[in-house]
Amino acid sequence: FFFFFFNKPQFQSSTQRTTHTFTQILTLKMSTDTKTADPYKEKARETEASKDKQVQELYGIVDALKTSMLTTRRSDGTLTSRAMNPVRRSGPDFTYFTNIHGDKIPEIENDSHVNVAYVDPSSTNWVSISGTARISQDREKIKQLYNPSIKAWFGDLGDGVNDGSENDPRIALIEVKTKTVNYWYSVGKLGTLANVLVSTVTGEAASPGSLRELNEADIERARIFTL
Repeated sequence: FFFFFFNKPQFQSSTQRTTHTFTQILTLKMSTDTKTADPYKEKARETEASKDKQVQELYGIVDALKTSMLTTRRSDGTLTSRAMNPVRRSGPDFTYFTNIHGDKIPEIENDSHVNVAYVDPSSTNWVSISGTARISQDREKIKQLYNPSIKAWFGDLGDGVNDGSENDPRIALIEVKTKTVNYWYSVGKLGTLANVLVSTVTGEAASPGSLRELNEADIERARIFTL
């Protein structure tokens, strides 16, 4: 007699299958936790400067660039941006001249949340500032900040009132109070190119700079030190 032995089929209960699936998910999660899915961002955050240094880096970027993009929200929910030069930076906060009859006024009155952005193509530095804005027609502030070049943006309507001077009733201020900041501090254009080339060859994520974040507490501290 010849006896043939066969492996008995293994059947898994629903509990066993569930346990197996959970084990697979847990293994995948552990693998993802070990190696982040966004290594570029993770690497950019590896080099942390002190908060005081970060604030100074921020000021250095925005002061050098001058022109920002101010983003507001229309009544239909869409976002709109325009290039504007702040007339003053007071610590982390910004002030702009504007025309009281412009589109920005009802947009800010409807939703005070704004974004102020800067980008420097020569270095790849960029800044994104989230905050709130208010409209002011404080005549004393306007007189303090006014300079003759402002007249070019308002013109003289020839009525003896709307003449583009510091007393022009059309002139108003947009005061942006910063809430949080994200910015990129680059190693420079050549350094970025070299870093990207090396990363392309090695397969490692590029790290051509540092991604900085300043939260509300950081901004408030910077504001206090400005006073």
